[in-house]
Amino acid sequence: MKYLLILIIGLMSCSQHKISKNVKDQDYIFFLHNKYLETHNDGDYDTVYKTKIEYSKVLNSFKKDGFIVISEKRKPKTDGIKYAKKVVKQIDSLINTGVKPNHITVVGTSKGGYIA
Repeated sequence: MKYLLILIIGLMSCSQHKISKNVKDQDYIFFLHNKYLETHNDGDYDTVYKTKIEYSKVLNSFKKDGFIVISEKRKPKTDGIKYAKKVVKQIDSLINTGVKPNHITVVGTSKGGYIA
């Protein structure tokens, strides 16, 4: 399973930008979005916070900065503790394949920050 994750991550990153380093030496970022995106679409306007949801722009910005981005749109009412455990398993998988912990970053906004 852990090798499948690395293969998928590697393939995703190859399609986004040239890899000049070994996969183990890449910088990985887990981005965990806010609760609003669980029930709305990327690009929707949040009338409460008066802002447009720009999930893909955030992901693309990380990619342009050279990160291999690991992120997904969570399902509505996702349990934060269970989701955090899922992310921990993904991080452990990266570390078990030789990625150094200092090459892994976890960030989030709002509910995603709580999970992170």
